[in-house]
Amino acid sequence: MDSSSRAVMTNGGFPYRTGDQVIRLSEEVINAQKGIYQKVSFEIMSRAEASIGDIDYSIIDEVKRRTPYKDRQHEEFLYNYGLIERKNGSFVIKNAVLLLFGKPPNVRWHPRAGVRVFKVEGTERLHGIKRNIMEKRFEGPFIKLVEDVYNYIKTLIRKSEKLHNLFFREMPEYPEFAWQEAFVNAIAHRDYRITSQEVGVWLFDDRMEIKSPGLLVEPITLESLLTRTSVHASRNPLIVRVMVDYGLMREEGEGIPRMFEEMESYYLRLPDMDITDNIFRVTLWNTPIFDVGSPEWVGIIRKLPLTDKQKRILAATQASGFTNSDYQEINKVDRDTAYREIHEMVERGFVVHKGRGRGAKYYVILPEKIDIELFTERFPILRKLLSTQKTMSNTEYRKIFGLSRHQAYRELKRLVTEGYLMLAGRGRGANYKASDRLFPES
Repeated sequence: MDSSSRAVMTNGGFPYRTGDQVIRLSEEVINAQKGIYQKVSFEIMSRAEASIGDIDYSIIDEVKRRTPYKDRQHEEFLYNYGLIERKNGSFVIKNAVLLLFGKPPNVRWHPRAGVRVFKVEGTERLHGIKRNIMEKRFEGPFIKLVEDVYNYIKTLIRKSEKLHNLFFREMPEYPEFAWQEAFVNAIAHRDYRITSQEVGVWLFDDRMEIKSPGLLVEPITLESLLTRTSVHASRNPLIVRVMVDYGLMREEGEGIPRMFEEMESYYLRLPDMDITDNIFRVTLWNTPIFDVGSPEWVGIIRKLPLTDKQKRILAATQASGFTNSDYQEINKVDRDTAYREIHEMVERGFVVHKGRGRGAKYYVILPEKIDIELFTERFPILRKLLSTQKTMSNTEYRKIFGLSRHQAYRELKRLVTEGYLMLAGRGRGANYKASDRLFPES
């Protein structure tokens, strides 16, 4: 690569916005991405046999209303998105606009741009007289195709009593955002140069698999996806831009971390991802990562002022104990993050450790040894009170909870020590203010 094609880096990297964060991409990442965009992808190839008449303007009208170009004419709208070009007084039609807005039959533009959805009775695919698969094929312009597949999959997803926010309620077996993100990514990022395979969605009793033709786009790797590392790259940037503006996709770099967060908040196993035979597969599991304990234990865990990750490990290992490696595996975090979050639970008295170094194991303190009343019954009332007034006195605390002066002093001191409250003043004039920690993220 000559010097004219290399990215110019300043202040430690090229700034790139992902959601509400600005990250700095390395020179290697930037130049790898430039190499991707310089390749001739299927979406930017022109179709000499296609014309403006092959585009469904009614779908464009629907999309325009949600984009910055809602007041533009159809051709100007398409031109601003780079979907058509002007040449010798006429328009050059690109594959991207035909995939997004082309009139049927869409197989004219790509023989396998559609989607096949398979419903499997059981956890394994069977053949012959034992065949246990129901199949449905979807084709059409992507803007309609995605919504049609969404609606169909919703009819196949079961509802059952599931643990959500550590509370049993009737829930879909997969978080809606998670499976929709996996599916729309398959449509938007697949390799359309492969014309022998389409996107496939397989629903088994215990999992959903979304299969997308093609390898990952450099510099994205399985490791970066599984560790939720924000890496910006797209094989089909024209298609992606329209789908983001229309609201079918998140900004690049946001969707995969959010998918993991949704599965995490449902207390489900985190997504698996793999590449086999030139197919990228995302697997979402509908089974919890643990067998929950008694209703009493679930109730205690649900109310504790901990993060979702910390609650997951406590609920998963009520009696057996856990190691740093267990924490990493269940929560898909690195060793240092696991150590920091476990150490916080040790300091706050929720777990104790036995052993040292790599052999250390952590055990949940039995409920009767934790001041459960303080952390479960008091916190909701404190949060409500200190969200409407700035300070609270010892006397006020005693009256609200019916405590003696000594009991109130002991509990307030602990709440200050652990960072939930801040002490202002001394003696009879002392007051307590809420800190950010009193209102933890759920």
